[in-house]
Amino acid sequence: MFSYFLKRELTERYLGNVMGLAWVFIQPLITLVIYSFVFENIFKARIPEAAHLGFAVYLAIGFWPWTAFADSVLRSINALVEKKDLIGKVKLDLRLPVAATVTATFLLHMLGYAVVLLALAGWGKPLHFEMIPAIIPALAVIYLLALGLGFLLSAIQVYLKDTQQIMASLMMLWFFATPVIYSESLLPESVRQWLWLNPIYPPIKFIHNALLFGRDLPWLMLLGSGVFALLLLAFSLKLFNRLSSRFEDFI
Repeated sequence: MFSYFLKRELTERYLGNVMGLAWVFIQPLITLVIYSFVFENIFKARIPEAAHLGFAVYLAIGFWPWTAFADSVLRSINALVEKKDLIGKVKLDLRLPVAATVTATFLLHMLGYAVVLLALAGWGKPLHFEMIPAIIPALAVIYLLALGLGFLLSAIQVYLKDTQQIMASLMMLWFFATPVIYSESLLPESVRQWLWLNPIYPPIKFIHNALLFGRDLPWLMLLGSGVFALLLLAFSLKLFNRLSSRFEDFI
């Protein structure tokens, strides 16, 4: 059933029309170009430790993993509502459509990320491409965070219909609270010491350090974020299972 929902998610949402799959690459690229132009040319943003690479490269390395996380979470919120015709009529593990939505969205953004990395390699940027295998654990942590939030928020959406709108605003705030379009070195020390409380920060920092510098990989912070992601997933599944008995009455 998971394979069925995964295939359906891919074909209906992305591959069912001519531009479906193309938008997986086009939308983040457009956003990347806009952010690069605004922050690099208008606000004169610079990344001191990666000045030799340029702002656009620094942004691209962290922007795709963030986009995969944010889009996976936001799309998963309505995963149950979109399957309301099945709830109560077919005996179904309701966790499957949520997991399939998160997985399909994340995998397609990772495909886009691979294309971006190939483009940067062809551009001749001196990135540490030999470190690509090392970032797999960081990407796995990001996926687990998205999956945990997906189960949690999709269950809440059944009862609180404004969850999608609330999370869209909070996700934008979360984006600016994470060093994706700026370097943490530009932040005051009093702020930097609290960054580790942001669960998405360690994997993003890990990916930056691996691909941009090839050193100083924050394994301990990544481990902490991974433990948090597993605890969040366990809590979300428990809450999801507890609330699922009443989904049919509210959806």
